[in-house]
Amino acid sequence: MFSALLVDDERNVLDTLLTDVDWNELGFDVPQTAANGQDALDRMTQNAVDLLVTDIRMPEMDGLTLLTAVRSRWPHTRCVILTAYDEFDYVHRALKLGIENFILKPLEIEEMTATVKRIVETLQQPSIQDESLIFQNVLFRWLSGTISDDALAERAAAIKINLYLRFYAAVVFKCADGLPPTVRFKPLRDRLRQEYAAYYLLDNNGNYVLIIGMNQVDPTHLTEMIRAHLETEMADIPCMAAVGEAVSGFAHLSESYQTALRLAQYPFRSGRILAESSSPYKSLRDQLSEEIFILLQETDETAFEAKLRTVISDTICPQIHHPADGVRILDYCASVLCTYLTGQCAAGDTETDEIRRMTPHFPSCPGANDLFYILQRMFRMTRSALVKKSTQFSPIVRLAVREMSENLEVPFSIKAFCASHDITPPYFGLLFKKETGFFVNDYHIFLRINYAICLLKTTNRTIAEISTQLMFSTPSYFIQTFKKQTGMSPNKYRQLYCAN
Repeated sequence: MFSALLVDDERNVLDTLLTDVDWNELGFDVPQTAANGQDALDRMTQNAVDLLVTDIRMPEMDGLTLLTAVRSRWPHTRCVILTAYDEFDYVHRALKLGIENFILKPLEIEEMTATVKRIVETLQQPSIQDESLIFQNVLFRWLSGTISDDALAERAAAIKINLYLRFYAAVVFKCADGLPPTVRFKPLRDRLRQEYAAYYLLDNNGNYVLIIGMNQVDPTHLTEMIRAHLETEMADIPCMAAVGEAVSGFAHLSESYQTALRLAQYPFRSGRILAESSSPYKSLRDQLSEEIFILLQETDETAFEAKLRTVISDTICPQIHHPADGVRILDYCASVLCTYLTGQCAAGDTETDEIRRMTPHFPSCPGANDLFYILQRMFRMTRSALVKKSTQFSPIVRLAVREMSENLEVPFSIKAFCASHDITPPYFGLLFKKETGFFVNDYHIFLRINYAICLLKTTNRTIAEISTQLMFSTPSYFIQTFKKQTGMSPNKYRQLYCAN
């Protein structure tokens, strides 16, 4: 279990943090509290904590003095500060000491919860103790779509991120022998900054990622700049770049990042640069990414085989207009399946490697029988990995997954589930995250959105009716969540795929 200490001289603030943040699900014991910096320092001297959340202005010892002492004595403790709009001078001083985030008062509970989730994901990594810590965290949450537009805008002003350009794109670098030192990418970043806004970070998968902002979109010029760097200054390293499609406005950067991640699953034989704008398979990507979930969740073997034949014949094969298209389709399907295994389901390392080993041996112009056989084999391997992964879950996680899957139209209460099965919520939350790769509530939302996709395809219910049926608090929250998972709104999805 992780430990946390909440420090504020206002009792109502402490009460809000204790009751409105689901510490149990996030893997924390009930946090300790303190009313000032000196009280907090005394408590930490007795028991060090993983996370410190502190106000800035307090009697006896303020938050900055406390933060300085903590950085000296407990350098690996993660720190978050609470602040008001008129305290940004203090925020800049705190940035230099190394904080994960700052939370504005009145408290933004969603931002606080998202921050703690990010901290849990990085607790095993070395702590950074300077202003680059919050910079990297904000960039990652911007990239992954886990920060609200307002929260991003507030933090961007403090750490000098330009959100006022017309277009943004993400570039993911994938190297065959592991990521080289970041110094090898620095000349490219500096060169790009002569024409664009360019920021870099390492994501949770260990990929080097560039975020590029621009007022004019010229995909050819951008990709040629990246290609020139890879083929000259990094010619000794087998490295490729996947360039996501430029999106309009900073709010949609996560869509570019997701397309770049999908492209990065292509085999290395596809070349040094893969750009979404040059992919002829965008319609296949959009449709297949949604049908995959439904297909691979089928538990009945006979039904799975029947649905697989339908997906291949009705969705994939119509994309082939020339004999050479076959191998590109196979490459693309391999990338989609590998992404599904390694990303959404946190499963199938062996099967993913085997699929990737298959790709260099695809026939250059596969006939219909070859194409069907290879696709069938890859999909079967993917499903096998998912089945194997599910059997590796501990009994309590397997039971929770089953209860969530069978009760998508009712809320899933972590506390009630744990009480009925004699397990503590913090332990269950950590176990579930470790085995599935999801926080409990995030997994339930993931299942509900995919059920919403089925309802959009098979019923004429309105968006508001589906939102109510699946127990979302408001239709707008349902639309926001649907778009985050699928990359488009429910209405757009229905227009694209449910017209017939």
